[in-house]
Order: sequence, then structure tokens, then C-alpha cells
Amino acid sequence: EVVTKMRDTFVYRGPDDAGLHLDGPVGLGHRRLSIIDLGGGHQPMSIENGAFWIVFNGEIYNYRSLREELIRKGRRFQTQSDTEVILHLYAERGEACVHVLNGMFAFAVWDARRRALFLARDRMGVKPLYYTVTPEAFLFASEIKAILSSGLVPARCRSEALGEYLLFRQVAGPETLFTGVMSLPPGCTLTLCDGKSHVTRYWSLRPAADRPAITYEEAKNTLTELLEDSVKLRLISDVPVGTFCSGGVDSSLVTALASKIKSDQVNTFSIGFDEPEYDESAFAFMVAKQYRTLHHQLTIGNVEFSELFPQMVWQNDEPLNFANSVQIFALSRLAKQYVTVVFTSEK
Repeated sequence: EVVTKMRDTFVYRGPDDAGLHLDGPVGLGHRRLSIIDLGGGHQPMSIENGAFWIVFNGEIYNYRSLREELIRKGRRFQTQSDTEVILHLYAERGEACVHVLNGMFAFAVWDARRRALFLARDRMGVKPLYYTVTPEAFLFASEIKAILSSGLVPARCRSEALGEYLLFRQVAGPETLFTGVMSLPPGCTLTLCDGKSHVTRYWSLRPAADRPAITYEEAKNTLTELLEDSVKLRLISDVPVGTFCSGGVDSSLVTALASKIKSDQVNTFSIGFDEPEYDESAFAFMVAKQYRTLHHQLTIGNVEFSELFPQMVWQNDEPLNFANSVQIFALSRLAKQYVTVVFTSEK
């Protein structure tokens, strides 16, 4: 009952499917937004007669090449999903599986043989992963409200962090604004075994000291290749995709690359404002015209902003720290009418 209640607090993020797995004192719950292998990606998912179970949020962009490599090693797959690829990688490499994953992810693997739980979060922390330890249980979830809904953790503000939040718009490190609720840092894993947990950093943004220097021209060419490859990988999907295009440099570049790679028209979405000094919709229209996209625009005024604000705070769990959070929320609701996956771009 506790796991089901936690799982269903964010049904809006996983409207397509729901699953539950219990193994003695262990419970895994999952809500699914289907993107890859729509019919075969049910979670929690298991392999090797239940030796390994996974709940996974995100997308692995290089899963096809990893799958082929695993098949050559004798691994047999029951689905076409990237979720199963993670499971087989874990069976092959253990906790080192994260080193070869290219994607945005937060996942938990229950290793029934070791009686160990393994949590992992992607390098840049695109996907959230929260956890807490109480006398009764170790809890984890993609949202803080799911942990609070368990009834095992009181919703108390960590008042000593308020000043830090107001100054920097975030709380540094693994702690959150909620007492006892932790955030697994980006590029880290957590292993829980025999009642003890430890966090390990597997990746850092800091470049290797022995990395050779490159010229400006080499840097430009490398950046171009990386951007094109990045967009191409993210276009792997079994559902319609689009882009948020404000008309700025970064979103226009992503839209241009997606339009270049995709054979059919790309859906683009932008926000307009009633105040001319803030409205950039003309630039978005220029980009849409240049790349012949199917363009959709939404205008947000003060009334719409005020109506959406309370819901956005509730869904965000913590105070909003980006000025455009409400607008992005409104634009996402519009985009959902046309696509399932949207490309965004951040400087």
C-alpha cells in the first residue's frame, strides 16, 4: 500500500502504465511514459528469473549499440527497450554499468542475489532522484512528494537552508529544503546492502589533467560534431518529437539540427507575451519559417500566470528557482497535444 501510494502521486508523469514488484521487505513501484518499445517496456522489469529488477526514469541514447554488444556476448533480450539494456549491463558489469551509459537517467536495480539495492543518476543530474532513511525504511523516488506521501517522513522545512536558497536559488550538496530528504548528486551512485548505504561519484565535470590541448578550429569542429550527434541520438523515439523554440541562439540551433536530421517536419513551440519588450515570438517565427517547422505559439498573460503558479509550485516540490518555470509548464501542456518528447536547450 505504501509503495502504491508513493508511485501514484506522480501519475501525471507516467500516465501510460503502472507496475509493482514486492520481494519480502523490498518494494518497487513505477509509472510509465512510453517512449521506446511502447508495448514491451513494462516496469518494474526483471531478467534471469527475477535475479535483477529495475525501475527506470529517462532514456539511454546509445542503447542500440550497447544491445548489439551484449547480444554478441550471448545475452538474450525479451524486449526492444533501453530499460532491459541497463539490466543486462548490470548483470555483466555490476555497478560499473553506469560508465558506458549515454543518456539522462535515474534508476534503481534490486539485486536479489546480493540482496542489494543500487541507485544511479545521470552525469548532469537531468533526472531527479531523492531518498531518505528512517527507522522503518529506506525510501527513494523521482519526486519529494512521493516520499512524503509514504507517511513515514514528516513534511518539515529545513529552516537553516532557507538563507542559502534565497541567496543562490538552490541548496548546494545532497540536502534539500525538506528535513531528512536527500538528493542523490549528479554523476553519483548509491548502494544499500545489509542496512548500510554508501554514495560513490563515478563522473566529474572536471577534465582529466592529461587531456591534450586542441586548437580553436579543432574545438569548433568537435563542438559541431558533438551537437549533431547529440541531437541525432535524441531523435531515436517511437513517439512524435518537437522542440521548444524561443528564437534565441541555442533553441534555434537545436531546431535547425533536428530539422536537418529528421525526414518529416519538426513541431516547434514558443511562448508569446502581451508586453512587447518581453515578446520574442517574431524571432521564433523567423526560425520556424527558415526550417519549415509546424509552429505552435502560446501567449501567457498575468491572469494565466497567476492561475498556473500554485500548481507549478506543487509539482516542483520546492520553491521555483527559474523565472520561466510557469511558462515552460504552460508550453509543455500545449506540446503534449502534438508530441510526447520535446527538445529543450539551455545555455
